[in-house]
Amino acid sequence: MRSFVLLIGGLICLSGCSNSSSGPPVAITGKVSLKGKPISGAMIQFIPTDKKGAPGSARTDADGKYALMSTKGDAGVPPGEYKVVISRILGTDGKEIPADASPFSTGGKETLPPFYSKMEDTILTATVPGASPSTIDFPLTGQGGAMGGAMGGIR
Repeated sequence: MRSFVLLIGGLICLSGCSNSSSGPPVAITGKVSLKGKPISGAMIQFIPTDKKGAPGSARTDADGKYALMSTKGDAGVPPGEYKVVISRILGTDGKEIPADASPFSTGGKETLPPFYSKMEDTILTATVPGASPSTIDFPLTGQGGAMGGAMGGIR
């Protein structure tokens, strides 16, 4: 009986204690641009730099705007520090790949430099504050810097 109680207690802790989120999700919206022009069809990913965060992603619209969603389908991600990856893959014809198509199966090509588009090389970061909603813009320069993203561009 004691083993059964310990097993149930352990399962409850695993289901409830394993979420080490630092708070409720914060709705994050923003705009991604390159040299002042909006980037449409780009994938933006927020990757937590500590165990308290949770990943999130979004696709930019025609105006470069995005609304971050967690992997659980919530609007936003918990407060904390994030590494940010922004990738825009175009098809072999140079056109935007449809949202429901895999960039890997279409033979597409990355159009953004690795310092934005590769997880191991990105220079972009974001601090998600505790207040919701928040705006985090990424005005990319294409020169290895980002005014906003890498400099905590929360507005």
